[in-house]
This record gives sequence, structure tokens and C-alpha cells, in this order.
Amino acid sequence: MKTNWAAAVLLALMPGLCFAVETSTTVIKPAAAAQLNLGKAVPQSGAVAVSTRTYIDKLKDPDANVRKEAILYLGMEKKQKNLPYLQKMLKDLDNNVRRVAIDACMRTGTAKIIGPAILEMLKSEKEVGATNAAIDALGRIKYVEALPEITKRLAHQFPTVRTYAIKALGEYNDPQTYPLVIEKLLDPAEGVRFEAMKVVSKLKIEPAEPNLIENLKYPMGAIRREAARALGEVGSRAVITELEKLKTDKDRSVAAAAASAIENINKTK
Repeated sequence: MKTNWAAAVLLALMPGLCFAVETSTTVIKPAAAAQLNLGKAVPQSGAVAVSTRTYIDKLKDPDANVRKEAILYLGMEKKQKNLPYLQKMLKDLDNNVRRVAIDACMRTGTAKIIGPAILEMLKSEKEVGATNAAIDALGRIKYVEALPEITKRLAHQFPTVRTYAIKALGEYNDPQTYPLVIEKLLDPAEGVRFEAMKVVSKLKIEPAEPNLIENLKYPMGAIRREAARALGEVGSRAVITELEKLKTDKDRSVAAAAASAIENINKTK
């Protein structure tokens, strides 16, 4: 353990000082501070100022980081009594605070309790990250009342929002939304196409076959690979001819996916 020599000298010269060796911290008593002429930096009423604010109190702090810390702690507590406070933070002016509040609500409440508040947030949310977090949360809890708002986001200008919306539809597994998923197989953004193909595979949406075949010709290898995999799950024997063409694809992962898809179709169809 290193010795704080400066503190040791002070301790020898001024008995009124308290020296904490373990933390290398010198705590100066008010009387000693006055003798050392340290001015008003040390309050005369006591050596240590301790905050008595609760985490609920900190939700009103002007510092967004303090509010986030308070929300994280309350979320870890998972106490129903905290929910009204956490739901209120879904309207915070800071988008990062709102995102953390969503997670805390998810940890604490049931879909019936937290669904309405998160849906209300989504309706007015403008920031992309917070929008994605709300969509993801509503999908995970399968809050049915949110489906109309989520499907609206399939036309959002930002691809990430459309991607989260497709992913959420995969959680709901509502046959009425299948045509929307199939349509997004031809989205301009590769990420949206990729997520739509994953949902098609997961939900076994067989009518998606024509759009999946179209993706077998896509320039990006990852899209061709995922399309082949999806066809292996939902494709009919009629797609084998198209998959055979990919067995010589320049991307080995695509060729492997096509071979595996053909094998799977032969086993199951």
C-alpha cells in the first residue's frame, strides 16, 4: 500500500486532520480547515455533505445522465410502485432517457400495463432510435393495439425503422400482416429485405415464394443466401430449378445455402 506522504505530514502537523489511508483520501474537519486557511470550501457545520435524494427524486434532475442512472436503478428493482414514474419518463425531452425508460418499463410491468404508455410514445416519437426501441418493445410484448401504428412505420423514410417494424410483425404472427411482409421482400433497402426473409422463414409464409425467387438474382450475396435459405423453408418443389442455378454461385455461402435448401425441400415436400 502506497503512503500518502503529503497527508502524513499534515497529520503530524495538525492533529485535527483525519487521514484515510485505504483510499488515499484526506478528510479535513471544519476546525482544522479553518486553521489551514482553506476558506469557505469546507462547510463549518460538518466535514461531509451527503445527498439525501432518492432515485425518484433524481428523475427530475436537469442532468439527463442523472435521470438515466435513476431509471436504470428503478428498472432493476422491478417494483410495480415505480411504474407510474417510469411511464412518465417516456415523455422526457431527452431521447436517450426515453429509450432507457422503455427498457425499465419492460422489466417492471406487464403488456397490459405498459403497452398503452409505450404506444402513446410511439405515436408522437420523432427520433429514430427511440422509435425503433418503442416498436421493438411493443412487438416483444405482442401488444395488439399497437399493430396499426407499427404497420404505418413500414413506409418510414428510414430503413432501420422499417426493419424494426418488419421484425415486430414477426413477433405478432398475424396472418393479416403477411402480405405486408411479402411486399417488403422487395424493399429498396437490403436490411429490410433481409429481415423480411427471416420473418418469412420463421412464420413459414409460403405465398412469399415469387418474391423470394426474385431475390435469388440480387447483386448482394447475403440477400441471395438468405433468399435461398427462406425458400428451403417455404418453397415448393418448383423452385428447385432456380436453386440449382445458385449451386455454382461465386459466393460459396450462397452455393451452400442453395444446396441445403434443395435438400430440405426434397425431404419435406
